[in-house]
Amino acid sequence: MLALPGLALGLLFTRWAPAAPLPLLGLALLLARYQFRLLPVSQEIERAYEAFFFQGRTLDQLPPRPLLALSTSNLQTGRPFTFSRDWMGDSTYTYADRPARFVAAGFPVARAVAASSCVPFAFTPVRLARTFYQQPADADRPDVQPQLIDGGVYDNQGLHKLTQPGSRYACGTILVSDAGAGLGLVAAYPNTVALLLRTVDLFMQRIRNVQLMDQRFRPAAEGPGRSIAYLALDGQLEQVIPAFVNQLINGQLPAAVVAARQLRPEWQAEPKQHQAQIEQYLTELVGYAQVAARDLTPAERAVVTSVGTNLTPLTPAQMTLLSRHAENLTELQVKLYWPAPTQPA
Repeated sequence: MLALPGLALGLLFTRWAPAAPLPLLGLALLLARYQFRLLPVSQEIERAYEAFFFQGRTLDQLPPRPLLALSTSNLQTGRPFTFSRDWMGDSTYTYADRPARFVAAGFPVARAVAASSCVPFAFTPVRLARTFYQQPADADRPDVQPQLIDGGVYDNQGLHKLTQPGSRYACGTILVSDAGAGLGLVAAYPNTVALLLRTVDLFMQRIRNVQLMDQRFRPAAEGPGRSIAYLALDGQLEQVIPAFVNQLINGQLPAAVVAARQLRPEWQAEPKQHQAQIEQYLTELVGYAQVAARDLTPAERAVVTSVGTNLTPLTPAQMTLLSRHAENLTELQVKLYWPAPTQPA
């Protein structure tokens, strides 16, 4: 494949120079038709994961607790495909008229992680070998050809499998850590690539916002009464308690969480009328002053919110600040949303 650009360059110095674009056109056609076969980037990523992190470990060698579930997005079905210790699959295949199921035992952890982090445009979709189908003949079915990319494309926070009724991964209390720092302001799009990347960012921001509203702000009466604390990279401590009170006002908190905060009956009856009192009470209940004393400065917060997800290593300073920020947000959110009484700090 590399010979084609060389041939085009060589033709420039001959009487065949007008034909120099033809090898480049051939290269473009080859990439359009066979790019993922010629440049299997995800296979190289898997080899790197294997060498540096996993050394041959397979899904069935993962510990039973805590249960690890790795999410991917299945391009064929438009649904999540999940890997875990004892099971891997996609609900579209599982509940089809002709179900197709897969074998987790022996599946490389490095390949599951590569699929989960397979960023579109940068990596090639990950496919499953015949040996990982329960019925090997299913590997020949055109309706069962998983092609797996980054799980965040379908489920940006990894919440879907935790909140679906009947899911094997369903949880009653959920703590979400969102690495997104919001959609920054960008005024210049000098080329098609920049425009395409910005468009993808917009799509992902929209997915993030829809999931946030659906999972955190959906009225408790519409769901199974889940308690969800949502931590975003750009979250600020001073927003946590007012956000909780707003959910109380709008009837968006599970009854168990409201009861656990031991609010006065008149506050529960008319929370909007007592908003300031409730915020003051919760401020003392969760020990907000002690946590706020450890809060990031504006300059430190700028460092945290500038951290990207482009697979570059984090500096020691970034790690320290991210850990402190996460600790502060987690402490407040757990004290507010955990469905058990909080002892005054």
